[in-house]
Amino acid sequence: MHHSEEQAEQQPIDSSAPVPAPPTTRNATAEPHDITESHHAATQDTAVHADADLHVDSSSSVALDDAAHANKQVPASVGAFPDLTFAPTVTTMSEASEHDPLQRRPKVITLCVSAVFGVLFLALAAGCWWLLVRTLAGQQLDNMALEGFADNLPLVLRLPARALAVSFAIGPVSISVSLILDVVIGVLALGVVCVRKRWRLLVQIVVFATIAISAAEVLKRVLPRTMMDNSTLSPAVNTSPSGHVAIAAVSVCALLCVVPRVWRALCAVFATLYTAEVAFSVIVGGFHRPGDTIAAMLLVFGLACLMLCATGGSGMDAPGTRLSSASIQIVASLMITIGVCALMYAGYVLYQLAPGIMFHAMWATWASHIAMNFIGLALPSLGFGIILALRHATASPLSRLGMLGAPPAPPSRKSASR
Repeated sequence: MHHSEEQAEQQPIDSSAPVPAPPTTRNATAEPHDITESHHAATQDTAVHADADLHVDSSSSVALDDAAHANKQVPASVGAFPDLTFAPTVTTMSEASEHDPLQRRPKVITLCVSAVFGVLFLALAAGCWWLLVRTLAGQQLDNMALEGFADNLPLVLRLPARALAVSFAIGPVSISVSLILDVVIGVLALGVVCVRKRWRLLVQIVVFATIAISAAEVLKRVLPRTMMDNSTLSPAVNTSPSGHVAIAAVSVCALLCVVPRVWRALCAVFATLYTAEVAFSVIVGGFHRPGDTIAAMLLVFGLACLMLCATGGSGMDAPGTRLSSASIQIVASLMITIGVCALMYAGYVLYQLAPGIMFHAMWATWASHIAMNFIGLALPSLGFGIILALRHATASPLSRLGMLGAPPAPPSRKSASR
């Protein structure tokens, strides 16, 4: 037995035999310094990986910042967001207008509505002239309403009308009080538009005033008037449309279109009362028939609506101030409603007095005065109510950028370095 053990000890070890792998678990009796060295090595390994990740993340963030400043797409190989695309930063109103077309022009539907109302008013002006000038019944009604018009005008309307009809002789020229006020209102409108630096609106107003006043004067001289009603001594020359009423309506309409948003409703009410009083003044003074004033107002209203179709650029309210206005909504709605209701009542009165027109009955004369009084107040109320609503719609189209304005521009490099 001892001999076999000695032979086993003397037997050589085969080096080609596989060496068994060491156990995976550390022996509980291992030395403490072995555990400490192993933990230190693992900590260093983790720190190396963390530094590498931090280096990648910092490189990615720098690349992302550079791409954001350059407004370029981040490359797919950088960072954790390969498909991230940065939107361009809006810093000026020219860039803002590219993203929001309502900054430089009104809505298309608003322009179409303005054009429709413009054509409608002009068609009504032509129809009014044809009915009251080219027909026998129209001439009889117009002459009947002219006779005794001042006596049947209410006192609250008669006194201002007589004051506006007063004229002063300056050499060979006679200038009325209403014409002086028209010039003052027109100069005020030009001053407001220049102070606000609305240069495109200035061109619109000048072109509109030139065309409207010239059209009234030219049409009055060109349009014929055939003498059909021989019951009065009214002259046979054509006096439609009225130039005095056209100038008054143009001046207040220009003022309505150039003032800021907070003043538009008040200017619309003033324009209605002033135009109506000027119309009454030329009838009280015997310068024009009632039909002449109606045609002049319709002509100006139509051209004003067409003028609003050219609104854009500096003719609109500044971005950041475009808000809905409760005063404009209320006043415009009331003016349009009152105008429509009063015109409907005047039409009913005219329908009732139609049988007495050809006989020139006294009751028909009194009814014609009432009808023309209502038309003289209702027509400017309706016209300026529509212009008020259209002016605000074309000047302040509602959009997010229009209500808030363009975002502030980022600081320049020089200011940032300071």
